[in-house]
Amino acid sequence: MHAPDLADALLAPARLLVREARHWLPIVIALAMLSALPDVALRALLPELLSVAGSGMLLDVLIASASVLSVAWGMKLILELAAYMLVFVVLADLTAGRTPALGAGLRRLASWRLQGAWVVAGFFEQTAIDLWFVGGGLLLVPFGLVTVAAYEEANGLQAFGRSLALGKVELGRTRAGVRIAVAATVGFAVGTLIQLILSVVSWAVFPSGMGTLILALLGGTLPAGGAGLPAYTGAEAAVSLLLSPLGLLPTVYLMAVQQRTYWQIRGVEVEATAA
Repeated sequence: MHAPDLADALLAPARLLVREARHWLPIVIALAMLSALPDVALRALLPELLSVAGSGMLLDVLIASASVLSVAWGMKLILELAAYMLVFVVLADLTAGRTPALGAGLRRLASWRLQGAWVVAGFFEQTAIDLWFVGGGLLLVPFGLVTVAAYEEANGLQAFGRSLALGKVELGRTRAGVRIAVAATVGFAVGTLIQLILSVVSWAVFPSGMGTLILALLGGTLPAGGAGLPAYTGAEAAVSLLLSPLGLLPTVYLMAVQQRTYWQIRGVEVEATAA
């Protein structure tokens, strides 16, 4: 890949997100923190749950814990999905040069044709996100523009063919699909590295917190009934809530990459038509 193409593909979406942070960041912060609350509550209650389990009520505790975890995980997924959809609408307007209008965007999202395309495209995108470290981003070469094309052109499942065609368009010296795949891979690599560093720092700052508990569980040294377990402090809970939006940022960055690339291609198409 030509160096200027790589720099543009990586940095321009990041600059867009920083410049327009007031439009999308509050949404991410609010919904990410809400989605993190069940996890924080479970961590705070874990020593007590283990203590109850040690008193001979293990089966009851396991059943109750499984139920709570299922509800918490469902709430987390729903809130994160809501955050992504709202941010997508905002970024779509910004990259298209429109004034952000959540109402109009959400009405467009309600289209069954759009949702059908998004459900299928979401499988490929999530696979690319989950497997970025083994080249999963390559799935975005043909499918990286499905969601944007379906949203902007209301073409349903035809957005897959449209994405394939758009991904072949040359932007500079690099095809659009390749730019998206590389930017997504780098974005998730950076995001993972940052979260890893913050986790290590958190363990160092709170040596008596969840890090100690996890090591005890791995080493099989957990005291009977959870006695002596370190408490999950208010400071740890606050840090967990404050850092929760970081987990959503790589996907937000990917959306910015996709949408900016789409409108670059549309500009090329307009120029070609005019010529």
